[in-house]
Amino acid sequence: MLNSDQIAEAYRRFGITPDTRNVVVVKVLVLGDQASHGRMREHVLEHVLGKEVPLTDELVERGTDLGRVTKYYKLGGATKSAEARGPRRSDMELHALAAMALRGL
Repeated sequence: MLNSDQIAEAYRRFGITPDTRNVVVVKVLVLGDQASHGRMREHVLEHVLGKEVPLTDELVERGTDLGRVTKYYKLGGATKSAEARGPRRSDMELHALAAMALRGL
């Protein structure tokens, strides 16, 4: 379970500011609880200025600051540049996921 200090640290590390243009909002709900889904969606749309778009790999890739991710998760060995593609990018993603999992323990 994340606490407010961990959330604030993530904001600092990844540069989330009032000028941030790309945000992914994830809320885990109980299966079949449509009322909570509707309220949560309305709340997000009310408080996040922007438009709702489908989450795709292309949009995530375009909105990711690979330099910042590489630095924070110490992925220098997984890539030679912040423009990694193909197998190199897959290695970066696996290393980042492993780092996130280990920090959650």
